[in-house]
Amino acid sequence: MTKDQRYYARNAAKRMADSAAYRAGDAVPPWLTAEQEAANIAVYQQVVDLSEIAGGPFAGDHFVPLVGISRKTWLATRERKQVVCGLHVPWNLRAISQDMNREKKDWFDSDWPAPSPDDGDDDIPW
Repeated sequence: MTKDQRYYARNAAKRMADSAAYRAGDAVPPWLTAEQEAANIAVYQQVVDLSEIAGGPFAGDHFVPLVGISRKTWLATRERKQVVCGLHVPWNLRAISQDMNREKKDWFDSDWPAPSPDDGDDDIPW
């Protein structure tokens, strides 16, 4: 094993966290502290550990997707409207199997009622 290979193997979680933060772009808040960044790395360390223990791929998942599409809105109107924008923060991350993460995609399910097809913003009081 080369020196580079050893470094990458020892720092897999940090590399995953850095890569995910880069892909998240503006979803990484500027006020994130060093402790919170370390907590993000800890989640990706869980991903690495679970992948080794289970023998299958795991992934870091956002509870609230970075670009969340409402399944209820899509079913009611067939429009893929973004309804939420999650943050790339430790309290919005978890380690789950890669299959579960791919199945979830960018859907965001909530208890919000499904919109009616003619629902517009004209009924909002502001």
